[in-house]
Amino acid sequence: MRLPFYHYEQFRDFWSAPSALVTVPAVAADLAFPDVVVALPGGAIVTRVIVTLKIAAIQDTSAAQNQISAAAKTLRIKTNAGAWPGTICMTFAQNQWKTLASGFRGGDAIPGDADVSAVVTANGTYNFASRQAVSLDAIVATGASLLLLDIQIILRGYFV
Repeated sequence: MRLPFYHYEQFRDFWSAPSALVTVPAVAADLAFPDVVVALPGGAIVTRVIVTLKIAAIQDTSAAQNQISAAAKTLRIKTNAGAWPGTICMTFAQNQWKTLASGFRGGDAIPGDADVSAVVTANGTYNFASRQAVSLDAIVATGASLLLLDIQIILRGYFV
């Protein structure tokens, strides 16, 4: 017997509004990323949620080759009402986003390495940040500034 359609896992993408710029400094600091509003269909049961960071372009302003300065720098998610440190949704590698001195390069869409369905359980607004003050794992550049241009956060929610 075949199950009705609604018993099959489906997915829906929820996009943030575009953010023109996130500046990654050479000194550890809290970095805010755009929020995402989730509106699931009625009766949906969330089974899996993956975060993707979309960056249109990356620009170096330091006059030296630039990239992420150390391993295990993270992007975190929390509910709008929740408190930081939130939950890790992406972990970045040392030397990721390598950009030549005063250079400009294309961006990428980077899928996260964690299922955050324990956080994204219902409709609402979800906040994203790379946190230094609370979790000591903010994204840091080796040069003065690494500019992430025209970024968006995408939540892909799987549900039944």
